[in-house]
Amino acid sequence: MRLLLVTRGIPGSGKSTFLAEQGLDMYTLSPDAIRLMLASPQLTLDGQTTMPSRQDAMVWRLLHEMLEQRMTRGETTVVDATHTTPNYFKTYGELCRKYRYRLVVIDFADVPLAVCQERNRGRPSHKVVPSSVLERMHRRLQQSSLPKWVTVVRTAEEVNQLLTNQPENVDRYRAIHHIGDVQGCFTPLKEYVERYPLRDDELYIFVGDLLDRGTENDAVMRFVCDELLDRPNVRFVEGNHELYLWQWATDQPVAARVFSEQTQPQLEAAGIDKRKVARLMRRMDQYILYQFRDQTVLVTHGGLSTLPERLPLVATSQLIHGVGVYDEVGAVDDAFMAQTDDATFQIHGHRNRQNYPTRYNERCYNLEGKVEFGGELRTVRLDENGMTPITIRNQQATARLYPENAAFLSQLRQNRYIRESILPGDISSFNFKPEAFYRQAWTTQTMRARGLFLNTLTNEIVIRAYDKFFNIGERRDTELAALEQTMTFPVRAWVKENGFLGLVGYNSAAGRLVMASKSTTEGDYAAAFRREFLEQFRDRLPYITDYLRRHNVCLLFEVMLPRFDPHIIAYESDQLVLLDIVKRQVAYEAVDRQERERFAREIGANSKRLAAEFSSWREFMTWFDRLHGMAYQWQGEWIEGFVIEDAGGYQVKVKLDYYTFWRQMRTALAALQAGRQPSTRPDCPDPALAARVIKYMRQLPVEELARLDIIALRRRFE
Repeated sequence: MRLLLVTRGIPGSGKSTFLAEQGLDMYTLSPDAIRLMLASPQLTLDGQTTMPSRQDAMVWRLLHEMLEQRMTRGETTVVDATHTTPNYFKTYGELCRKYRYRLVVIDFADVPLAVCQERNRGRPSHKVVPSSVLERMHRRLQQSSLPKWVTVVRTAEEVNQLLTNQPENVDRYRAIHHIGDVQGCFTPLKEYVERYPLRDDELYIFVGDLLDRGTENDAVMRFVCDELLDRPNVRFVEGNHELYLWQWATDQPVAARVFSEQTQPQLEAAGIDKRKVARLMRRMDQYILYQFRDQTVLVTHGGLSTLPERLPLVATSQLIHGVGVYDEVGAVDDAFMAQTDDATFQIHGHRNRQNYPTRYNERCYNLEGKVEFGGELRTVRLDENGMTPITIRNQQATARLYPENAAFLSQLRQNRYIRESILPGDISSFNFKPEAFYRQAWTTQTMRARGLFLNTLTNEIVIRAYDKFFNIGERRDTELAALEQTMTFPVRAWVKENGFLGLVGYNSAAGRLVMASKSTTEGDYAAAFRREFLEQFRDRLPYITDYLRRHNVCLLFEVMLPRFDPHIIAYESDQLVLLDIVKRQVAYEAVDRQERERFAREIGANSKRLAAEFSSWREFMTWFDRLHGMAYQWQGEWIEGFVIEDAGGYQVKVKLDYYTFWRQMRTALAALQAGRQPSTRPDCPDPALAARVIKYMRQLPVEELARLDIIALRRRFE
């Protein structure tokens, strides 16, 4: 937790020994240790070694940097140094104010000089301090005084009292109310207070995340500041969203987009007093441990796996975010149940992607109810009759939950052939693993897990791309004989462009577009697509955003960026082609051609090109038979192939021989560039031409070959 312990005393006063005896050496920063990391002990004229001292400025700079790093996480930290003058405490004071730390000095100033001198003589030679220096340090220490704002302790008992769990007895209260994550949703909070009016003989504990994501942040904060802040029987446990509140109240840069774009404008428009907010933040507890009747109750925001004997040594970041990763909350509560006695209970909020009930097990309660998404404000009331969960549905939420997708999400996570990638903004992408491809483990689930993105807090499908579909002849059900029996006419053939897939969806919880590629919202391909999309459609973003929100759809683009990612087919300029507008639901369904083309015209986008349309199998086969051979071009243009789509939306692919050949040559080029031997595949459309191309590549200088992509090579060869 946010506790800074600083020793004060001359060498030999017993500081380091004391810290080791108290089990604090793992939490200690020592300038002497840093000195020995920077330089070795130095020889003196009498043949002894001494501590290196020339890097003293660097030593203290590094110590302060490490200390601040620890403070950002709220880690209890000890600084083991002499601190013989008040000057040291100026820096500590600034850091403590910035990070809301309590500073405690462990004072060894009363240790007699003679005792220190005796101990000093028995230290390793490199730690021995000259007697004259020791005397000078002792005089300086006796003449200096500590700042009035620090707490001073001198005994092991006092330090133990700081670090050992001291449950607060709250038997004076008739009942204890634990109020879960409010998230800026005043309506359910108001309903709870109306149902259970505030009383002086009852204790109220908020478990964190008062604000953010909800639409009534101003009302929540006004109620807290005006009605709750000065009540001694109302306590606040700090949540992760409180960091942004502290940053705003103290005029620091706010590190969260949702807060700065949604919460902050509400607070400022309502005239919320930053001084009151700062006072609220200073009142916040990092945890509350109390005793009520015969029960011990631990309240944190994130949830712990046990009740440690020395809770103050747990970092604030872990108290807030909890033990383990976000989705391990159930395992954490199970561990707490197994590792604590029958009279010890845990109450927390923060994480509940799995929608566990309020009472997770016999002694653990989860108060995260997704209230900001139309879920529930969860509370637990403890009185003489025990724990009673109480929930209030939020009827005012603009964002909503998608319970209809919960079972689908669970099935995806349980499928051994599907990989979940956790992305920023509570979004996960789901894609089939390579072994699904190699083992042909194609099921409804694995075929859907392709370009599929869900908000795992709300279960909303944010992006839904195509189901996996296959080449003609790749599987038994895509062989021509099977297609003749299964395809529904009319059938259309669309030109298949040769780029990568760019996806644009909508995240209702954040109220913004989500852009992705290659199974992620991050990475080079997603960034390249995002840049091109924004460059082309920046002026139409409000329309696009509103369209995706109102119609619950996403956009699928083929992305051709020849300078960034040259493929097989040459393109002279960057292009985005709108392939489909797909409904964001479990079952694949795209809007019709007329609506897609109307939307494309509205935003100024190119739409995919119709190559042919067939009313019968005979018409289709007449066209299909003309596609074979290296010389085939569509309307005088080299293309990758076609996507065949029947009247029911079923799709298969046709890859043309020209594309297939040069794709194989790209593999051969990569092999030569890597110093390996290329080979010709048995299904090569033109083995003789392949041999000539590979021979040509072998003749090129290594340096020149290394600079070529397949398009540049083909142009030179032809």
